[in-house]
Amino acid sequence: MDTEVPALPVDWKDQSNLVRSVQHLNVELDQNETDWLIQTIHSNRVQMNELLLAALFLTISEWTGQSKVLIDLEGHGREEQLVGKFDLSRTVGWFTTVYPILLEADPGQMPLAVLKK
Repeated sequence: MDTEVPALPVDWKDQSNLVRSVQHLNVELDQNETDWLIQTIHSNRVQMNELLLAALFLTISEWTGQSKVLIDLEGHGREEQLVGKFDLSRTVGWFTTVYPILLEADPGQMPLAVLKK
């Protein structure tokens, strides 16, 4: 990829940044928020995975101040839309693919605007 994207910052530059130092934050949506979210994505013809990518991008962008974020996505290769189209009965294992995706938007842009970009 030709685009230069800065690495994500680390919490402690002089320390190990190991899994054991991770802190977790869990957030749950209530039923009304969930219903609104589902209605909004359907009315805007957006897939849930696209919305999650936009949310990830906006979170990282707000945290780092960066307008570009490069992440790797992974697909398992046995996508639902392929079921029944191909005879996979003699195949074994995954058809895993890992591919980069560059997420980019202007600072302060709303999630739906990020998705349309």
